[in-house]
Amino acid sequence: MPRFDPTEFGRLLARLTPQELRQAEGLVAEARKRAEAVLEIDARADSGGPAASCPRCGGDARTRWGRTRTGAQ
Repeated sequence: MPRFDPTEFGRLLARLTPQELRQAEGLVAEARKRAEAVLEIDARADSGGPAASCPRCGGDARTRWGRTRTGAQ
């Protein structure tokens, strides 16, 4: 995977139409929510506390979709 280049990303954003920019904002917001949930799960796992429920939705059902940075699934 290529490295993230903030300058190139900025150039790409500058070329978006207002509608495309709104769509991109929605995608970024959703990605941020997922990332924050993973960070919370990692923090709970690192502290030895229970990571039994999703900090985003409160659900206790788990779906395998990958691993966190600490290796939790």
